[in-house]
Amino acid sequence: MTDCVVFLERYSDYRDCRMNPADHAAMRAHVADCEDCRHHDEAVVRGVDLLRQGEIEPSAGELDMAALRARAREGGDDNGDEPWRPGPAAA
Repeated sequence: MTDCVVFLERYSDYRDCRMNPADHAAMRAHVADCEDCRHHDEAVVRGVDLLRQGEIEPSAGELDMAALRARAREGGDDNGDEPWRPGPAAA
């Protein structure tokens, strides 16, 4: 039986079908039994479908990654904290 923490930790592998059949079946069973995780899964599926259909426009407040990278190269941020460094998703 998969619990919610394991489900969320392995969710990307589940959605991308990058797990063995037994683990995938356990995740699918958890979605069927757990209302919270089912809502999470449904929200992700809807969001991905909208992105694929081109129905989501970038918001005016979307991050300017070029500006963030430039700020990181300069070595700081506006409030004196440690320099910001992009994570793997931003690189």
